[in-house]
Amino acid sequence: MRLVQQLTLPFQIQTQVLQPQTITFINTAANNIVKYSNIKGSSINTSGGVIFFSSATAGVGNSTNTIDHCNLTNAGTRPYNIIYSSGSASFSNSNNTISNNNIYNFINAGATSYGINIGANSTIWSITGNSFYENTSIAPTGAFSYYNININNTTGNNFTSNG
Repeated sequence: MRLVQQLTLPFQIQTQVLQPQTITFINTAANNIVKYSNIKGSSINTSGGVIFFSSATAGVGNSTNTIDHCNLTNAGTRPYNIIYSSGSASFSNSNNTISNNNIYNFINAGATSYGINIGANSTIWSITGNSFYENTSIAPTGAFSYYNININNTTGNNFTSNG
């Protein structure tokens, strides 16, 4: 098990960048814990996030990871997703825990955006005790939707979510 505590990760960008994730779990990243950390990022990729649970080509997928008691927010430009998961068909991202985090200032006025966005090939996630909020005013520039938690997955099961 790998444990990260009391870490500040600011991902600073000068212009909008499509792909940069502050933390990426990829190719069977398993049993990792990120705790009591300040994590900032500005990924404006609909298939990425400040924290990105990506694909795997072998093993157990990106599984049994925990993000707990962290502050998750933007790094200047508001991201499309704070946390995004999209695994591989044969190697699902499973048994991950997102708990007791402050997820804030993530609404992008110019795009549909998500605090936590669980996509394809992700299963058995626990999403509990998180706070979602904005501490600045947002003026949407179009007809966009904003989600604290979105689970858009027809193959996953056993999701626990209460904030």
